[in-house]
Amino acid sequence: MKKYFDKVFFKSALIIATPIVLQQLVSSLAQLIDNLMVGSINGQAIAGVGAVNSIFFVLMTASFGISEGASIFIAQQYGAGKKEKIANSLAISITIILIIAGIALTIINIYDEQFIKLFINDVDSNSLAALEYGMKYLNVLVWGYWIMMLNNVLGSSFRAVGNTKIPMAAGMIAVITNTCLNLILIPKFGVEGAAFATVCSRIIEFAILFVILKRVQTVFVFGLKSFTTVKLAQVKQITKKMMPLTLNECLWGLGTSTLMALYGARSINDLASIQITYTIANLLFVAMAGFGVAVSVLIGQKLGQGNFEEAIENSKKLLALGSIVGLVFLVIAQIISFIIPLLYGNVDPIIQVQSANLLRIIGLVYPVYIITVTFFFTLRAGGDTVGVLIMDAGTVWLLSIPVGFILVNYTSAPIYLIFIGVQSFEIFKMLIGFYRYRKNNWVQNIV
Repeated sequence: MKKYFDKVFFKSALIIATPIVLQQLVSSLAQLIDNLMVGSINGQAIAGVGAVNSIFFVLMTASFGISEGASIFIAQQYGAGKKEKIANSLAISITIILIIAGIALTIINIYDEQFIKLFINDVDSNSLAALEYGMKYLNVLVWGYWIMMLNNVLGSSFRAVGNTKIPMAAGMIAVITNTCLNLILIPKFGVEGAAFATVCSRIIEFAILFVILKRVQTVFVFGLKSFTTVKLAQVKQITKKMMPLTLNECLWGLGTSTLMALYGARSINDLASIQITYTIANLLFVAMAGFGVAVSVLIGQKLGQGNFEEAIENSKKLLALGSIVGLVFLVIAQIISFIIPLLYGNVDPIIQVQSANLLRIIGLVYPVYIITVTFFFTLRAGGDTVGVLIMDAGTVWLLSIPVGFILVNYTSAPIYLIFIGVQSFEIFKMLIGFYRYRKNNWVQNIV
């Protein structure tokens, strides 16, 4: 086992992961600032904005599935030196994203109130206030969400070829812009100001990524020709791998939003507590996103080159690194939990206490999370998208949601026990990932 704790390899993984971690960290800090500034209005504003974010979270996960499905091919095509195919893969993913965004955002805009009511029951004055805040936030944000989906595609494509600095820089500029606009707009326009700031910042991010894609870098030889030279066989090949991954991301996102609705079914305080907990927990989850990118690049490119043994060795070294990172995060989460009352002094003390305790519970699960992430991205890098679908969305819908529904509707269990019951299935997810990993179906060249 000692041979898998390779310092030189760990350094190369960190070089790839660090830019995306920094980007996601800054993004999460901006989200935290958003949350704090919205929280300065009241707890109902946090709940309303959180409900809208849960709606769009499903759409965003769909875009992740599409962009990451294409990135499986881009990573291996880059390893094989096939530039034209890289551009074609990007063109296919952009086309699919635009079609889905157009349909989904139109539906959300028409049935906005009905969607928000899935998370907020208008049974009292607090719920009605939260619903009103949610409506105001959604009606602005819906017009800019297709830009965010395109940013996912472009950023994922850069990362697939190991260039994590470009999306990091664009993301950080967008976050700084968002934060500055929040400071100006939220005090004057409330939640609508927060939504407008988000849309403006993501437009800037898109402009930066697109200009660099067209005029600076040399990997993506991308233009109108990239759309017209796409072969039907390539579309079929990509969509065959993309569909299970996109279905997984959609089902996982929908499942996560369903769990949010279950958590908040009893009270607005529970919903607000969950929103605060995940906003802060994301400060650590971002490192897992960076770690996942490192897994995709260090394994995907080796598979594209046909170096299967080296890909397997890399995966084992990444599992060893993940085990260390997970334990570190466990400790950090326990420490961070004590600062929640200081950050959210304007919200109900009950929400403060619940949020801190829920973060401590998440912290205990971090070691399992990161091992699961390693299995997930390893399987995905080799195109085992069916395995990814089974371990991720399958676990959520067949285990987590049914148990959460029973605990919420047929017991008097407090939010802590409900949360523990749901989170416990992360262990089962990890075991499924381990089983698929050991079968070695992911050890293949798909380009």
